[in-house]
Amino acid sequence: MVAESSQAQIDALLARLNPPQQEAVTHGDGPLLIFAGAGSGKTRVLTARIAYLIASRRVWPDRLLAVTFTNKAAREMRGRVEALVGEGAEKMWVGTFHSTAVKILRREAQRIGIRSSFVIFDEDDTRAALKRVLDELRLDPSGRRTSPTAATRTRSCAACTSHTKRRCAARAGSTSTI
Repeated sequence: MVAESSQAQIDALLARLNPPQQEAVTHGDGPLLIFAGAGSGKTRVLTARIAYLIASRRVWPDRLLAVTFTNKAAREMRGRVEALVGEGAEKMWVGTFHSTAVKILRREAQRIGIRSSFVIFDEDDTRAALKRVLDELRLDPSGRRTSPTAATRTRSCAACTSHTKRRCAARAGSTSTI
């Protein structure tokens, strides 16, 4: 049963939405797919849905996960949820797909046999690290340097046969393999 103060919050929340948005916000249990164009109020609906679930006591804030694609959208969503929900919103998981996955991996690191202090490299980090390794090991006895870009293309070939390694290296523009 929803308390009267919570019902007033829910009524105020729904009053700001059009009928299709209200339908999405109050949707019962189970998945719901929403198709909507730019500027149609998707974030408003998502944040209202979160507030509705909390206000109707159907879900505790620390049991909610809201993911989006960009950091900017995640900040916007968190801000809107905090404005609607107030106390308890800080317990929610709101972030990008990548930040959420990293948070889960760090929390469960010991279980899966990795250190929680792991570092994720982007392409530039990978190239720089490979360049340092190639320089330190003075690889490429022919005098031609294996470019870090070519190395990043061939690094996955470590378990390949030598025939496959030669094909990977040729595709990457280098005759050297790692």
